[in-house]
Amino acid sequence: MYFLTIFLLKCNFLSGRIVDFYLTKYYNHRLAGLLYLLALDSYKDNSGVCIPKFVELFKLYSCYRGKRVICDKKRNTCGFSILINKFTKKIIISLSGTVGILQQFREGTSLLKKLKDFHGMGLVNNYFAEIHEYLWKNIKDVFDEPHYKNFKVIVTGHSLGGAMAALIGLRIQFEEIRKSSDIFLYTFGEPRVGTHTFAIHFDKRVPNCWRVVYATDFVAHIPSCKKVRPTRLKLSRKRVNLPCDPHSLNGYYHHGTEVWYPNTKTFRNFYRICLGYPRNEDFNCSDHVNFRIHKYSYHRGHHSQYFLDLYKTYPHIFKANYDKTCKIYNKME
Repeated sequence: MYFLTIFLLKCNFLSGRIVDFYLTKYYNHRLAGLLYLLALDSYKDNSGVCIPKFVELFKLYSCYRGKRVICDKKRNTCGFSILINKFTKKIIISLSGTVGILQQFREGTSLLKKLKDFHGMGLVNNYFAEIHEYLWKNIKDVFDEPHYKNFKVIVTGHSLGGAMAALIGLRIQFEEIRKSSDIFLYTFGEPRVGTHTFAIHFDKRVPNCWRVVYATDFVAHIPSCKKVRPTRLKLSRKRVNLPCDPHSLNGYYHHGTEVWYPNTKTFRNFYRICLGYPRNEDFNCSDHVNFRIHKYSYHRGHHSQYFLDLYKTYPHIFKANYDKTCKIYNKME
């Protein structure tokens, strides 16, 4: 009876349309939204425990590990969770974004420091590299489990967590823990991580990477890239944005394919896969936006407004109003 139950559960799960994503190289809007819920959950102290109870897609996943750990020299903390589906042989690693003023300060001051070589893959933000080493120590042992040897890996994260997802995904590949075809990344509001050289190495090794950017989320555009030089004489005082320079050797430059949701009124299926020039910094997508200081709150607001169409179904995940036992409180608010 036990094996029959397991068999039926597996068949029922595999009949869902969304699980097919894990075997393809194409962007999936619905899956992206649900992975974003995981990214939100990773901010919790007991991340990964409640998501299988709240979200149908993850009901057959179990939490291998989920917690907040010290992730830099100043004892700031980062959250992460590792979910495992033994039936479809998948591992999902989710990472949280920045928490607290002190961590924000360290991120900000890192922009003034030299970039750091990341295992011969190119230069990256020194603070991102520091956090990565702390997190990697808490995550890597899942790959030592013989039962999970052939499991595909999905890595996701929001904001700083997106940057961490990128470095972890790349490390899984260059340490030959998994093949490129078995690694998938979905990040949300991810800042620039490293240089153009780093981006080239990353794209070759982790081709199944989608950087989701909502509207005018400015976090996805910091640290700033080096711009191409204007080819015409500037006759107007009006500020004109310019594309990122793909030939810059030392400036920050995005890796992975951007998926831009430009509509600020609704967050449905309308999005653009950004494959134009410059590669990874398509000037027809979010990179063409002029960010105004007096509109800081507006741009900052978009950083936390991803997939709002899911709010009605999962308000408790967006508001994080559930405890360690997964009991939802303040339901009427």
